[in-house]
Amino acid sequence: MTRDELLLAALATGATSTAGIMRATGVRERSCRYGLTRLIAVGYAWSPQRGRWRLTEAGRAIASTLPSLAAAGPPDAESIAPPAGDGGAATGAKTTELGGPPEHLSGTPAAFWWTLAGIAAAVVLALARRSAAVPSPPPPSTPPTMWSDDGWRV
Repeated sequence: MTRDELLLAALATGATSTAGIMRATGVRERSCRYGLTRLIAVGYAWSPQRGRWRLTEAGRAIASTLPSLAAAGPPDAESIAPPAGDGGAATGAKTTELGGPPEHLSGTPAAFWWTLAGIAAAVVLALARRSAAVPSPPPPSTPPTMWSDDGWRV
């Protein structure tokens, strides 16, 4: 089962708090919260108050087609990760959810993005130094007026 399916199955069994869902599924807190946020975004769950979660009618319809958590067995790390097409970039068994911070930064995709960010920062720094090195033109000024000793303008 995927992480979202695990969360739907836990909500269908009556777990309503974040801690209860985490205990029922074995999903870590951050991944659980990201998953619940995703379920809210697609209209399968809603939050009547902070830290409490419920299924919508559409969520109940989906959850009724899923096996129960007892029949599914304990989740493994690969089943918790969402499919790559769901907006997360898989980094081994960990994922980055919808623009959220990566939980594990040593995977190949994460290293690629950090390298790309470093290159972008170097380019911005080089452009900033180059624009600072170009001297600005002197401000326009009128020539100083000089007066002679007898009161005439020179």
